[in-house]
Amino acid sequence: MKSSYTARTEAQRKRVFKRFYIHLMYWAKYLAVNHWKLEITMAHGPTEVKEVSISEDPDYAGAVVDFDPSYERANIVLCTQDDTHWSDQSLEEIAAHELVHIIWSAPSELISDKVAKSPAYRILMEAATTHTTRALMGMYAISSGSSRRSRGS
Repeated sequence: MKSSYTARTEAQRKRVFKRFYIHLMYWAKYLAVNHWKLEITMAHGPTEVKEVSISEDPDYAGAVVDFDPSYERANIVLCTQDDTHWSDQSLEEIAAHELVHIIWSAPSELISDKVAKSPAYRILMEAATTHTTRALMGMYAISSGSSRRSRGS
């Protein structure tokens, strides 16, 4: 397993996507959302990323999720840039993070659009999602007896 990934070439982007997908499928099962219909794609470069991301940063690298809890469907887009460098652990955390957004999606549906689109709510949800993701990943590491567990390469 490679320890660092970049997305400069098409071949590198395919490797990044493969690792992200492996982590996503693992955590979907672990977080019990593997029954959802998940569409996973990649956006590369400022133009493509701007089309899918709510970030104002044209150089955003990470992932975004759009979900419909009523039908248990979600679209997850991995956003990459030429100069993006990820460790395998960061790809795993990004994958798990987007799935935690799905877990939070049902309660989020109860919030009005006005509140859901407010910067304060977005900051709060990102912080809660990040904290929950890191807690779950830490609990997994403790229960498995190691800090990392290898999945596919």
